[in-house]
Amino acid sequence: MKIFPVRCLALLVLAGVAGNEAAKKALESQGIETRHITEKAMGEGTLTAGGALVPTEFIPDLIMLIENYGVFRRNTQEYPMPTDHAIAPEVTSGLTVYCPGEGTAITKSDIGLRNVGMTAKKWATLTAISSELTEDSAIAIGELVGRMIARAFAKKEDEVGFLGDGTSTYFGHTGVTGALRKVDATIANIKSLVVGSGTTYSALVLADFENLLGTLPDFAEDGLDVKWYCSRLFYYTVMLRLALASGGVNASEIIGGRGAKEKTFLGYPVEFAQVMPKVAAVSQICTVFGNLRMGTYLGDRRQLTIAQSREAFFEEDQLGIRGTERVAPTVFGVGDTTAAGPICGLITAAS
Repeated sequence: MKIFPVRCLALLVLAGVAGNEAAKKALESQGIETRHITEKAMGEGTLTAGGALVPTEFIPDLIMLIENYGVFRRNTQEYPMPTDHAIAPEVTSGLTVYCPGEGTAITKSDIGLRNVGMTAKKWATLTAISSELTEDSAIAIGELVGRMIARAFAKKEDEVGFLGDGTSTYFGHTGVTGALRKVDATIANIKSLVVGSGTTYSALVLADFENLLGTLPDFAEDGLDVKWYCSRLFYYTVMLRLALASGGVNASEIIGGRGAKEKTFLGYPVEFAQVMPKVAAVSQICTVFGNLRMGTYLGDRRQLTIAQSREAFFEEDQLGIRGTERVAPTVFGVGDTTAAGPICGLITAAS
């Protein structure tokens, strides 16, 4: 079966759903995988399952009120993987400068490195759409399926990258908050975590966030990639509340950014990661602060690809659309019990 990059999805779907003979022959010449799957497909007979996309007068526009994802991939360091297993380097220490005397040999120093292992796993999504729906609303359904597949993978990457705890929910991967917690069973021993002033968001004070800034090690500050990561709700109900409580010039200094639309806090950009917590809980990592590019990898064995088949759902007269990728979200920069790493977090107090 021919595999199409996500950027060609609109053309892919249109070629299949519009019955383009040249496209069909190209697919048939390469063979089409046949699979028997009993999934409920989208259809135009039911409004909520696709019928809303077939107006009397077709207008090829879709209004979609969806949250933005893809934050983890946008801020991590992508690492091409030649196989499903790869080892990437992590710098643990730099070079030392000496002042040798005249005629004295220079003392050699070495860059400290350690290996970070990555294992790519296949992620996949599959959907089916009726032939009637594709015939009557080809452009709209092509755009819808393309956007929703890309959104689904971006959301899952964010969930795994930020919240992964090694369980099956996150495909066995460990994300930022999970890696921070795994440093030590006793939260107080984890140098990259700052314990907040209370168990609720309303109990957090500005000093908690200032302590978090002070926790980040100097080597993580590159002037570009250090950011806050939190949900939109947390920013507006906690960070903005504390900024406004400071009043006047102080408030503008706390939240002021380089542009009118840029969200900042204590001089650093804020990026909304909508998978981060929106409801307060005890012992919850409610915001992350640091340099994701310095402390995480996203191993890419195969980037998001799209394939289609008319054979998989032949009996139902439906078109199957499949999205897959092989990735390895990997977090390593969370420090230990002796020193903080380039990724730090604020955690609410235990009850």
